[in-house]
Amino acid sequence: MVENLNNSETSESRAWEERVLLEETRRAVRDIQSEKISAKKKSKESVEDKEPTVDEAIRWIYYLDVADGTFEGIMSKNDSKRTMKAIQVLLKDRGYDVWSIDGILKTASKKTSKTMEAIKRFQQDNGIKPVDGIPWLKTLDCLVKHEKVAIPFGPWEITLPFAKSITDKQAEELWKLNEVSLDSLESITDKQAEYLSKVNVLSLNWLKSITDKQAKILSKVAWLELNWLTHITDRQAEYLSKVGGLHGRLELNWLTSITDKQTEHLSKVMDLRLDWLTSITDKQAEYLSKGYFLSLNWLKSITDKQSECLSKLRIVSLNWLTRITDEQAVRFWKNKNLSLSLDWLKSITDKQALELVKLKRLHINRDILTPKQKEILKK
Repeated sequence: MVENLNNSETSESRAWEERVLLEETRRAVRDIQSEKISAKKKSKESVEDKEPTVDEAIRWIYYLDVADGTFEGIMSKNDSKRTMKAIQVLLKDRGYDVWSIDGILKTASKKTSKTMEAIKRFQQDNGIKPVDGIPWLKTLDCLVKHEKVAIPFGPWEITLPFAKSITDKQAEELWKLNEVSLDSLESITDKQAEYLSKVNVLSLNWLKSITDKQAKILSKVAWLELNWLTHITDRQAEYLSKVGGLHGRLELNWLTSITDKQTEHLSKVMDLRLDWLTSITDKQAEYLSKGYFLSLNWLKSITDKQSECLSKLRIVSLNWLTRITDEQAVRFWKNKNLSLSLDWLKSITDKQALELVKLKRLHINRDILTPKQKEILKK
């Protein structure tokens, strides 16, 4: 009897200990979960409060989807404070005093601020109007695309359409400018390429060939036009893929063909224009889908697979296509943020119109549309 009683007490004691242990375990789990949530919240706050680097600021502003050039349109982005921080970082990097990187343009109680004054000075230095301290789209474009601010001496840009050759001394003077067009120049030396690589926008649309070394040198340019080159090497493609870094533009509008390897390299350029290619492979379309802006305005037809790949970009120009299939229209709208240009389409079906209306932006010849299609695309 005593033994049974002891066993009973022992069982109850064990059950109580187990309940206590279970409760302590649950409490510990709750504490850990609470700490994780708190840490995650703090981490998120620290990321939001973090001052972006120059490259991060450039990328953020470049990727802004702005319906128009208004300040309200720019600031309609969900994270307008981050946008203002990016603007302040770029202004500071270009030598304009914004006081602090706080993400605030001005307070309600003040008509102006250090940031607004800095924007005004930037607008004045770069010939941007109106000079009002508001970061309009033109101001942002200049902030992002032109690494250097306007030089106080000499013209901001120069076009020499008939110069077939230049001296090293002339090339040395030209680098002081922001934008240079030498569209009759038939050849350049490595030394001239070195000088010209210091401008932001360079147009050499009569060069028929370049060396690997020149391709490497010219890759320092933010916006490069080589629209008379009919072919490039794999090594040149690798060098040219670095044009402009995070926000470059490369025009190779006379290339009639490219290899898969070259396509893989060139897909790293943010804004790529290959307007003389008449066809691409599915593999090349897959590579090209990794960019941001792509212009293939001489492509006469694409496959369903290619349309699916190209729909992953943000802006696509296919202005020589005369028709698309219903399946291609479906695949294009899978990316609702896509801006698509199809200016040469001869006709579209009602079904295609219902799919294409889901895109962010659509450029199309309205003369080919039926009244019903116009009504659909009005949205």
